[in-house]
Amino acid sequence: MRDAEAAVSAAFAPDGALARALPDFEPRAGQVEMAAAVARVFERGGVLLAEAGTGTGKTLAYLVPAILKGERVLISTGTKNLQEQIYFKDIPALRQALDVPFKAAYMKGRANYLCLHRLDQLNEGVGLAANDVFLPIVREWAGRTIPAIARNCRTCPKTSGSGTTLPRRRTPASAPTARGMTTAS
Repeated sequence: MRDAEAAVSAAFAPDGALARALPDFEPRAGQVEMAAAVARVFERGGVLLAEAGTGTGKTLAYLVPAILKGERVLISTGTKNLQEQIYFKDIPALRQALDVPFKAAYMKGRANYLCLHRLDQLNEGVGLAANDVFLPIVREWAGRTIPAIARNCRTCPKTSGSGTTLPRRRTPASAPTARGMTTAS
């Protein structure tokens, strides 16, 4: 791409890629202005602090330049609903509209993950038979789905700040450890 700003302007044009692929897309001056500013920062370097009101189209204004330029970005949202909208609606729509391959990862805060130490504590009162059946199944599932960050639970005195993995009591030696995060291609 010769000029990031020109590519962004073309994508946001009334007859551009977004208008062709997104049925409800309407070009908005504030959105195009913000997208151009983001593209300039990607092109020339620097820092951008942007504030825009509700309905401006901020999500597309920062995602489109990042995707077109192939930049790695981290997006932190104020709500889970917005996070889910971006990951499950906006990103797939942009992947189709812009026809640019890219990867995206979806990760929620620590409070949304299972603390295996607390699970052990919860199950201690249930009885040995339940632990022998339930815990290995949950641990195997956790090993496939829970990011490594969940192993260092902020609210758990057993793991808080230690950076160590949780104890593997009463689990088979072959139980996997939690690692990685879900990515979409």
